[in-house]
Amino acid sequence: MPDKIPAPSHGSMNNLMMGGTDPITGKVWAFYETIGGGYGGRPGMDGVDSIQVNMTNTLNTPIEVMEHYYPIQFASYKIRDESGGHGEWRGGMGIERSITARSRIQITLLGDRCRIPPPGLKGGLPGQPSEYLVVRSNGERVRLKSKDATVLELGDTDSSDGRRRRLWRPTQTKSSACKQRPSEPIHYRRACEKCASTDLISQTHHTPRSSTST
Repeated sequence: MPDKIPAPSHGSMNNLMMGGTDPITGKVWAFYETIGGGYGGRPGMDGVDSIQVNMTNTLNTPIEVMEHYYPIQFASYKIRDESGGHGEWRGGMGIERSITARSRIQITLLGDRCRIPPPGLKGGLPGQPSEYLVVRSNGERVRLKSKDATVLELGDTDSSDGRRRRLWRPTQTKSSACKQRPSEPIHYRRACEKCASTDLISQTHHTPRSSTST
């Protein structure tokens, strides 16, 4: 069995809850979603990128639907580059989501893996930890705890991301940085490295990774 066991996945459900009053209709709204991440690398195969794993096994809500029904706008929704652990068989990449508030929004976050990243296996390097950031419209950056709550004002951005690990691969890696415009939407990412902007809740990772060859 040891030759079939995969490295751990991203290990966080990244529960994102947000709500408020629609400035156009005046109706109260609420939205709740979990954000996936990377699947751990396994013998003979790299991990799967940006996927729901275990408890995050839920459907993805199209961002077009969310923007249509709620006062939010997505600045980005993509694979978080270089977030999986490096190794012979790398870990899957996480997810980066950035959302900008178009009105006052209450945000509640319930996540994990912010301090202790998903470990590697058999010498593989760990993946990047989760990170949650709020970038205010004035440029101020606020790092949220894994369990936290805050209010986004018009123009604030929320960002979050998640990463996964891989088994060791003797190659060097590039560090990546994600630059956000000063007035960008909320970023909900689980796998983005260096990013922050606007007055919004941002959940992402900003720690560049590196590896050594053997």
